[in-house]
Amino acid sequence: MKSYTNYWIIKVLIFETIRNQGGNALYEYEFVTVKIGSITGKAKEDYKEIIRDFAKKGWRLKQIVTPPSAAGGQSLYMDIIFEREKQD
Repeated sequence: MKSYTNYWIIKVLIFETIRNQGGNALYEYEFVTVKIGSITGKAKEDYKEIIRDFAKKGWRLKQIVTPPSAAGGQSLYMDIIFEREKQD
């Protein structure tokens, strides 16, 4: 996996139930944190490149979260969450 300088990548294994298939599946999630400039409000790294890079490796974009973390509700970072079935 490409090393990102301004990111923290955390691996988490989560069990989810696949209701329409009636079974259990093990999913793997990657969380990539991208800083957002407090003055510009723009991502400090190219998040589109990150999404393309993970997609090439079989990851699916699950969600992008931008929690309010500064005065006025401005976000100072975004978490990009990727998902794929756990590979043995």
